[in-house]
Amino acid sequence: RRLERQARRYRGGGRRLLPAFELIATIVQSAPGDDGDHSQRQTRTTIRRYLRAARAHRALLILDVQPGLAPFMREVRAFERFLREPDVSLALDPEWSLAPGQLPGRQIGSTDAATVNQVSRYLSRIVREGRLPQKLLVVHRFTHDMIRDDERLKPQPGVALTVNVDGFGDQPNKIAKYREFTRARRDRHHGFKLFYREDTNL
Repeated sequence: RRLERQARRYRGGGRRLLPAFELIATIVQSAPGDDGDHSQRQTRTTIRRYLRAARAHRALLILDVQPGLAPFMREVRAFERFLREPDVSLALDPEWSLAPGQLPGRQIGSTDAATVNQVSRYLSRIVREGRLPQKLLVVHRFTHDMIRDDERLKPQPGVALTVNVDGFGDQPNKIAKYREFTRARRDRHHGFKLFYREDTNL
């Protein structure tokens, strides 16, 4: 009900609206875990439950990946059976993509354009093979070097690449960050994340 109520505020201007649930499908952990990669996947049962809920409200389900020390592609491939559904998309959370020796919450992670492009090509193939609707690929970002070589990001057929300004703060800082990351970037879509509790002067 909260999602639908909030979505109604964005209606207007003749544009179509698609609400979404973003489920953290691979969750970064402080403990190394059995694999030593500081991440844990949601069970298929949990993902199916969220997908049923999304479908009941004609919403998109976005599977968010916080890989810890695991490679992004390994985690993304683990959810292929869900990504082959027409209403499931993907988000990458580079803040939680760590290098060996780094720990969640101690250092801020990052990724590079080559990794994002690899994921994007993978999604494009899934769309093509399954004759699916366009997939959303959200890449969260709140520092300049969170996506290294970002000028090398390449759009792929059937994939809506969206760099999403993440992180919480006040209006001037968040808007300045958005302008910094989006200036003269016409090869991608731009997202802006609002935190209803953490942001100030919302």
